[in-house]
Amino acid sequence: MRELLYRLEADPQGHYISTGHYGGVDECEEHCKEWAGYIPHIFAEAVMISDERGDVTLDTVAQAMNDVYGFGGFMYPMGGDVDPVTGVYSYVGDDDLFPLVDIRSHHLRVLVYPYGIVALTDGDRVKTARFD
Repeated sequence: MRELLYRLEADPQGHYISTGHYGGVDECEEHCKEWAGYIPHIFAEAVMISDERGDVTLDTVAQAMNDVYGFGGFMYPMGGDVDPVTGVYSYVGDDDLFPLVDIRSHHLRVLVYPYGIVALTDGDRVKTARFD
């Protein structure tokens, strides 16, 4: 059985708990994880595939995420900017989006936002796409 160790932090900026709409911390954490849907599993599977091939990079994991997802993903990149510290996603003309979850494995970080928006970064480069 394959298993990947990664760290998942729900509502890393405390944005969603601060709204008061989601009850306490535990309820908010569960809500954020649920809202992230299957995306954390897609990332985990993609990292394991890349690791088995001995090549865990931003590009190999992005391609593996596309393959696991099967409906495009990073094949159709989005614009916008991701703050490297807070993880907040900004797109001209839209409200900023705060990450629902922040997932880290190896040297990679995935941030999942509302609307199925995903940012994958290695600290130097960022790829954004929708996985909805």
